[in-house]
Amino acid sequence: MKINKITASLALLLASTSTLAVAGVGGGIEFTYDYSDFSPELQDRKGDISFSQVVLTYDDSFGENSEYGVSVNYRLKSGYDYLKHGYFWYKANDDLTFNAGLIRKPAGSNNLTSHNWWYSLNYYYGIEDDYGLGVSMDYRYADGFQTEIAYLSSSAYGDGRDFAGTVSKATYEDMDYNSTRSNTIAARQSYRYDQDNFALLVGASVEYGQLYDDVAGENGDSFNYTAFFDATYEGYQLQLQYAAVDFDQYDDGLIDTDIVIMGLGNGTYGAAAKANTIAANLSKKVPTTWGSITFYNDYSVVSPDLAEFDKSYVNTTGMYISYGKFNIYVDHYLGKNAVWLGDTALGLADDADDSWNSRFTIALSYYF
Repeated sequence: MKINKITASLALLLASTSTLAVAGVGGGIEFTYDYSDFSPELQDRKGDISFSQVVLTYDDSFGENSEYGVSVNYRLKSGYDYLKHGYFWYKANDDLTFNAGLIRKPAGSNNLTSHNWWYSLNYYYGIEDDYGLGVSMDYRYADGFQTEIAYLSSSAYGDGRDFAGTVSKATYEDMDYNSTRSNTIAARQSYRYDQDNFALLVGASVEYGQLYDDVAGENGDSFNYTAFFDATYEGYQLQLQYAAVDFDQYDDGLIDTDIVIMGLGNGTYGAAAKANTIAANLSKKVPTTWGSITFYNDYSVVSPDLAEFDKSYVNTTGMYISYGKFNIYVDHYLGKNAVWLGDTALGLADDADDSWNSRFTIALSYYF
């Protein structure tokens, strides 16, 4: 069944791209190569080449002045599929836009706080490129300021299939965690300045929401905030972000409330329920006659509030190559106590050998 779904998606993807473009349909296909020093199997096989995903998108506008529209991004991966986003929008005027559906949460930097294929550790806490079901308002002032406010009734799935880290239900270390995100208010205020070869983005975001335990019928809450800085000058870019997360779950006496269960990528993992994160990235974009190459070093760290927990680190050195409709990420990851980099949790006690793990990834995609 899984092979049939992939084959059908590939057939649709490889149809006439000119016809699809007119219809507002787009998409892409992606494959990856992985080699990890913490995986004896990958070392024996000299790494693995695998199917990553098929992406299907649809964007359209309608109305007398194209003031209404819809945007959909659906992804089929090996073993599961999910909707990254899917929403209707209404542009009231040149400054004000409303969105409703599975929308992007205004949390963290307006830009991604990373350049690499695996994102930063903020992503695994749901404060980078996260989505939820709800409504939002986006107001852009003429002087460069931007105000975004969103109400999210819930996450898209809450079972590990969400695009970015989201509070999820799972059994972890023989304890049943039953909280999921609901009734969240998120807001972001930012300022952009763009003149000649210099661009600046600064701002802050805050979110407060309910953590509902549907087994106990009780509530906890979450409170997260960020401050960010993003400056670009003649192709050089510096990104800085500080974030604080606090997930206060309902205590039924059967779980460790110092641990919250997050889910993404069809999996779940434990994370420190209260922590601070820092991201610091430096990049250089080099134009070429055929496209561009962006060289970067992305660094992020999670500092848990609890003394008996350990910090998580990830440093990524790599490059992004853009060539027509092809995109290539070439990344080397160095991580310690980091989920999916030789460890299974984020910001918790490092019960392994306290070592650094590395992973080398090449991601090749074609988009139309």
